[in-house]
Amino acid sequence: MQGILQPSVEYLNIEAINRDLQHKLDERDAAVIYVWFENYGLTRKEVALKLNLSEDGLKARISKIYTKLEVRNREEAVKKIMEILRVI
Repeated sequence: MQGILQPSVEYLNIEAINRDLQHKLDERDAAVIYVWFENYGLTRKEVALKLNLSEDGLKARISKIYTKLEVRNREEAVKKIMEILRVI
């Protein structure tokens, strides 16, 4: 999602996001999403290091987040979060 949507943590509000979701994001989901927004260009490996997770653990967490958000990839996840928060 280069150039189109650049997420910003100033808009990130997990409680507001959870109001619109059937399957609520938990505290660890929120941490992953926060790192995505704050450090958007990082690779999965770099995100895992920042969160003190294994790459496999992060991959599993991301898969759960995608399911909860009903999206297929990071770009769709960021877009959905920004839409829920009415940032875009």
